[in-house]
Amino acid sequence: MKNIAILTLGLRHNYGGILQATALYNFLKSEGYNPILLRKYPIQKKWKAILIKILERLPFQNFKGVRNSYIKYNNNIHFFDEYMPNQTEIMTYKSQIEEFLNRNEIDTVIVGSDQVWRYAYINDTEYDTYFLNFNLNRRIKKISYAASFGVDTWKAPIENNNIKKYLSDFNAVSVRESSGQEICKKDFGRDNAELVLDPTLLIEQSFYSDMIKNKSQESYDCITYILDENAEKNELVRKINIECQHKSVFNLLEKNSTYSVQDWVSSFKMTNFVITDSFHGMVFSIIFNKQFVVLINKDRGADRFFSLCHLLGLEDRLFDPTQGGTFNAKTINYSDINERLASLRKSSKKFLLNALGE
Repeated sequence: MKNIAILTLGLRHNYGGILQATALYNFLKSEGYNPILLRKYPIQKKWKAILIKILERLPFQNFKGVRNSYIKYNNNIHFFDEYMPNQTEIMTYKSQIEEFLNRNEIDTVIVGSDQVWRYAYINDTEYDTYFLNFNLNRRIKKISYAASFGVDTWKAPIENNNIKKYLSDFNAVSVRESSGQEICKKDFGRDNAELVLDPTLLIEQSFYSDMIKNKSQESYDCITYILDENAEKNELVRKINIECQHKSVFNLLEKNSTYSVQDWVSSFKMTNFVITDSFHGMVFSIIFNKQFVVLINKDRGADRFFSLCHLLGLEDRLFDPTQGGTFNAKTINYSDINERLASLRKSSKKFLLNALGE
């Protein structure tokens, strides 16, 4: 059985980040591989690490969301242990990953998904870790699966030559957005990067339904999941709910919400309609065949919305709050969407399994 290490951004309270890693891990396991999650977290200055620890444990406050993040993380430790039981200790330095890979019989490292190649998100002096630039005592296979740059241009051209060299050592490269293919080709000379589905879409809906089978969740006409609220978005949410005549509306990010991963997933299954500015909020609306509207979140990266919706023929669900206009309330017919999704899932699986088998 081949041992496959997965490298992604540090998992704490980001539901989408946790679920994409969970999906990739369990897909590999279902295909007969032995996945191992590399628990990599950013390098932090000592004073900042100490301050964060104080804020995490200090009750009756939530400065910068640190306390809630800590509570969410603790609420989900059991989830990590159940769905990704084979994982390393938390590591912060590239040298620790190198030591682990040299000490263990790892056949392949997969980097992805999520915005692992977004320079600003790496937030680390050792950014090349996510381009798998390791000093190892043997050669191992390197693959990117649905890696994302987050935005449609590469923001650190000074590093182009280095990254070109790193990517040339990959056995297979795939990205989550069409703009990522262009960046790989234009900036790094890698013209064979494939476009694949986010890992959360790589597995069937039944996986998530089974995950939440013991959850009792109240149903609503609509849930809202807005990561970056402002007056403009709040007004749009109000107008959409009036137009769609939603009688019961629940804000999934209500103040001090600390839902478990299963609670979060269950919320999407138990609603009829979703309004969100979150990529994975959109993804789970699609997984559970819900009617939805996306308020484009440019700061967090817009192309990921456009790229997936273009593949599925869902462009009319995207609404740019900065451009105005009228919301299209036409009902989504999921028979065609699910056919397209099944075809894309098949090609994405083929890419990954072929890359692992080479």
